[in-house]
Amino acid sequence: MTKPVPTCPHCGSQNIVKDAAARWNPVTCDWELSGVHDYETCEDCEASGNFMTSVDEEA
Repeated sequence: MTKPVPTCPHCGSQNIVKDAAARWNPVTCDWELSGVHDYETCEDCEASGNFMTSVDEEA
């Protein structure tokens, strides 16, 4: 079965991060993920942009 893997179109790396937002929860006294944004960055070649990556199939 194959899994989709985000891949940098500039260098082919799969070392991709996305921007996200977190909100403080006063009840649990912890940060909680509240949203994931479109902006992506390759940590290997530092290319970045909105919806930058392609999604390849990995075996």
